[in-house]
Amino acid sequence: MNLGDLSAIQPELVLVALGSLLVLADAFVPSLRSRFGTMAAIGAGVALAVRWTSPTPGMVWSGALVVDELARFVDSYILVALILACVMAEPY
Repeated sequence: MNLGDLSAIQPELVLVALGSLLVLADAFVPSLRSRFGTMAAIGAGVALAVRWTSPTPGMVWSGALVVDELARFVDSYILVALILACVMAEPY
C-alpha cells in the first residue's frame, strides 16, 4: 500500500471523518443535532469535490479496486443522492 492507493479512496475517507465527527458531536454537543443535516450535506459536497478534483488512478491495490470515469460517475451519483437526502431530512 502506498499514498497512491489511499488517494483512490479520498472521498470515502472524507465521509468516514465526517461521520466520526458527527458521532462525537452527538455525544458531546447534543445542541447541534438540528444542524447535522446541513453538516452532512456540506461534508458530502466536499467528498464530491474531492472525487472530481483528484485524478483517476486506474487500478489500485493490485487490481482489487478500479477508479476510472465510470467509478467517478457512480460515486457522484451516490453523493448527490446523499446530499439531497440530507437536505430533505433537515426539518426532521
